[in-house]
Amino acid sequence: MVQDPTDRAFYSSTFEAALQSDPDWIFITTWNEWWEHTHIEPSEMYGDLYLRITREFVEQWKGL
Repeated sequence: MVQDPTDRAFYSSTFEAALQSDPDWIFITTWNEWWEHTHIEPSEMYGDLYLRITREFVEQWKGL
């Protein structure tokens, strides 16, 4: 299944599901494969969108 990389909803929903389980750890894994659109590192097209989304959820998880 291919996810639209401009749709933050999929990435956000998976993070929200992890948070609901009250985890001790959250492991984010990506191969950073540009052609598969699985990268979360900055790019010209999306800037730092996925790093900012990750920060938002980590801050929520850690209560910051």
